[in-house]
Formats: sequence, C-alpha cells, structure tokens
Amino acid sequence: MLVLLDGRTEATTTREIIASTGASAICVTRAEAADAATQAAEDGAPFTKLLTNLAYAEFGTTALVPLLGPAQGQSGPRVAVIIDPSERDAYAAQMADKSLSAFLVRPVRPVSALTQLFASRDVDTAPVHRLGVARARSLGALGAARRGQ
Repeated sequence: MLVLLDGRTEATTTREIIASTGASAICVTRAEAADAATQAAEDGAPFTKLLTNLAYAEFGTTALVPLLGPAQGQSGPRVAVIIDPSERDAYAAQMADKSLSAFLVRPVRPVSALTQLFASRDVDTAPVHRLGVARARSLGALGAARRGQ
C-alpha cells in the first residue's frame, strides 16, 4: 500500500498500524509518490492500494491511480481518503466523481477502519512490496508473538 499523507507523524503511525496487520505499506511524500508507484509497477509488483488525505486526493486520483494495479477481486485499485469530521458531509458527495473506494474520518481507529479496508485476508500468500519487506515482517512477527502464535 502506498501511504501519502502530509503529516509525517500521521503517515508513519498509519503505516505501522497497517504493517501490524501483515500488509505492506510505504510512506512517501508527494514528490516521491509517482516515482515509487512507477518503480513498483516496473518491478512487476504495483501498489494496489492508496491511502491519502484530502490535501492529496486530487493528486492521488489523477497522477497515482493510473500507476497502480487492481486490488484483489476488483477492477481497479482501492483508494481511501482520510478526512476530518467537519469535511464528512461535503466530501462524501464528491467520492463517486473521483473514483475513490472509501473515506476514513479522523481519528482512524486501527482495529476498525484500517484493518477492514486494507488488511490482507491471507497474509502468508499476499505479495509484499520490496520497499516495505523488512518493516512488515518485523511488525508481523511482533504481532504474532503477542498473539502467542
């Protein structure tokens, strides 16, 4: 999953939450996003999910979505936008026009929204993007140890 959020703390925390579910995620800045998506596609393992915020939603849908692969069982990538509670009503109406899969309202609670949207159902066979391999594996092992597996 490609994580494009303007706040580094939020991006890093969100990536760690996603990785703890066994899914791979990489945080990028706007300047890095297209290059990371292009490189992943050229390597034969395109990102299939994008998590961004309202500030980058337009950029994400126009510049990044064409570089992403389809999510498992879908015709296109999954794209979710994190919004503030005050943006909920105005933004919900725009979702269909921008080819977005979902929006998450801050604060995002890891057990609910992120895991339902992005957690791999079959972690052992899910491809892990090379840029997030070490981090995803270390957090996955930590999570398994905590669950007593």
